[in-house]
Amino acid sequence: MKYTIPYIQLESRMNLRSRPQQLHLNCDSTRFSIIDINGILSFYDMTDQSDGTGVGTHLPTVRREVWSLVWSSDNPSLCATMEKNRLFVLRDFEPEEPVLSAGYLCDFTDLEVKSVLLDDILKEPEEIKNI
Repeated sequence: MKYTIPYIQLESRMNLRSRPQQLHLNCDSTRFSIIDINGILSFYDMTDQSDGTGVGTHLPTVRREVWSLVWSSDNPSLCATMEKNRLFVLRDFEPEEPVLSAGYLCDFTDLEVKSVLLDDILKEPEEIKNI
């Protein structure tokens, strides 16, 4: 049986204002987030055509000292971020009240954020049975 690779071509280029370290795409592929090497979070809206390039807009919304982000798997306007030791839920880029947390973000579904305390897992890996 012979397999062929699908045809791939460049569709567009996007110029970013930062040097990305992490990129995350939301559930309907209309927005993505960028955490750069300095921990600055910014967003890119792929549906906004106001700048005339036809490929979207790098939004002016910026958050500092961000080290983790996860988009909601069922709502494209929600994401959760970790800034220092605080968990923020952003709804259309507006933060709700922060929650103290030291966990690493895993999942965000049905308005529930799941995180893992990796330090505890590394201390007692045999004790963790259901992660």
